[in-house]
Amino acid sequence: MKGFLRILFFLIIVVGIASPFGAGFLIENHYNDMITNLNKAYTGEIVFTGKFQRGFMSSTATTTIVNSKGVPLETLQQELRHGPVIFDFKGWLNSSTYMPRGYGLAMIDTQLTGKLGQKLTTIYAEKPAYNISTMVAFNGDLATTFINYPLTTQVGVGILKWQGVNGSVNIDKAVTNITGSMLMPSLEYSEQVQPGADTETLQITNFKIDFNKLMSDDSDMLNISLDAFKILNKTSEELGLSNITLMFNKKIINKIEGAELKTTFSKLKIAHHDVGPFLLGVKTNNINSAAMLATLQDPTTLAAASNKMPPKIPSDQLVAMLITKPMLDADMKITMPEGNIDYTGHIEAGGPNVVKVDAALIIPTIKMSQKIQINSKIVTKLLTHYMEEQVLKNEKMYFINNKTSTITNPWTMTPVQLRSMAEKLTADIINVLKTKQYIIEQNDVISTDVEFANSILTINGVQHTKEDLDQLRIIMEVKPPVAEPVAPSPVLEKTP
Repeated sequence: MKGFLRILFFLIIVVGIASPFGAGFLIENHYNDMITNLNKAYTGEIVFTGKFQRGFMSSTATTTIVNSKGVPLETLQQELRHGPVIFDFKGWLNSSTYMPRGYGLAMIDTQLTGKLGQKLTTIYAEKPAYNISTMVAFNGDLATTFINYPLTTQVGVGILKWQGVNGSVNIDKAVTNITGSMLMPSLEYSEQVQPGADTETLQITNFKIDFNKLMSDDSDMLNISLDAFKILNKTSEELGLSNITLMFNKKIINKIEGAELKTTFSKLKIAHHDVGPFLLGVKTNNINSAAMLATLQDPTTLAAASNKMPPKIPSDQLVAMLITKPMLDADMKITMPEGNIDYTGHIEAGGPNVVKVDAALIIPTIKMSQKIQINSKIVTKLLTHYMEEQVLKNEKMYFINNKTSTITNPWTMTPVQLRSMAEKLTADIINVLKTKQYIIEQNDVISTDVEFANSILTINGVQHTKEDLDQLRIIMEVKPPVAEPVAPSPVLEKTP
C-alpha cells in the first residue's frame, strides 16, 4: 500500500510539473485552430495571421489583422500564462503571486501595438490606457474582458471628460457563435466657440451595445441603447434625446436574407419643442443580398450614382432580386405637441414566375398597402410650409428667367401675403382631397388607406386610374397669382 501511495504521489508531482508544458501544446493547437476558424468566418472581409512561440510556463503570440485589400488594421502582442492553475507572478515575496487568478488552459494578456495602440498611447501620455484579458477554457472557448480607463484631456479648443469603456466578448472554439457587450458610462465635451460666447457642452450617458453573431445561418443581432444625448449651453438645452434604443436582427439562409430594425426614443427636444415618444420599425424578407450587392457594385450603377441619376439595374440582377419575392414592412408612430402621426405599410413584388424583365409579369405580382393617420393640425402646418417653400422657389426661378421683363415678379409678396396665400392654397387642396375621397377627416384626424393588388389601385375603397393620379399631381401644383403688367414709361418728345 505504501508503495502504491509513493507511486501515486510521484505521478501527481510529475503531472503537476508537466501540466503547464502540456497545456502549452494544447494552447498552440487551439490558437492555430482559432486563426483558421476566424478566417473561415470572415472570408472576404478580414484576414487573420498568427505566430505562436511556445514556452514552459508561458508562451507568446503575435496576431495581425488586415482587411481584404491587405491594409493593416491592428497587431496584437499576446502573453499566454499556462494552466491548469493560472498564477500572476508579481515577485517571490509577493503573496498575490501564489493566489490563483483562474483555472483553464491559459490566461492571455493582450497589448495593441498597431495604429490603434499607438494612438491610445499618445492620447494617454504613456499612462495605462486599457486592459485586455482572455481566459481560455479547457474546451478551447474564449472569454475576453476589456477596460478602457477614464480620461480628461484637451481636444481642439475644448475639454473631453471620458469615463472609459468596459465590455466582454465570448467566442467558442469553432467560432460558430460570437457574443459581446460594451458599456460607455459617460462622455462630455465642452468648448467655447468664440471668446466671450457661451460654452457649449455635448453629453452622452450610458451608451451600451450588445451583439450576437451566429455563423451557422450568418445571423446578426445588435442592440444599442443610450440614456441621453444632449447639447447644452449656459442658459438652455439646444438638443435633447432621451432613452434611445436601436435593435437590428439579420439572418441569411441559402443566401436569402431577412432583417429587422427597430428604433425608439422617449423624447426629442429641439429649440424648446418636444417630440416623442417615437417608434420606427422596418422588416424585410426574402432579400437576395448577393444580387443586391452585385447591383450596387455594378459599373453602370456606380456611374449613375456618381452622376446623381437613377440606377439602371441589369436585367439578370433585377430578375435575381425579384424571383425570391422580396417583402418590406414598416410601421411608425410619432407623438408631437399638435397630435400623433401613425403609419403602417407593406409592399411585396416578384415571385418564381418572374423569369424575365417584363411589366406584364412583374406588375401583377406587386402588392402594396399603406395606412396613414395624422392629426389635422400637423397636415395643415406641413402643407402650409410646403406651399411657402414653393412660392419662394418660384420667385427665385422667375427672377433668374425674366431679368429683363417689364412685368413685376408675380411671386414677390410680403411675409403676410405669403402666409395668407399659403394658408388659402392649403385649405383649397385639403377640401379638394376630401371631396375626391383621397383623404378622410374625422375627429381632427386625417387618414388615408391605399391598396394596390391585381394591378388595381384603391384609395379609401375607391378605385383609381393613372389619369386620376395625374390630376392629383395637378392639384398639388402651386400656380402664380395674377399680376398686372407694368405700364410702359411715357416717351418724351424732343424739343426742336
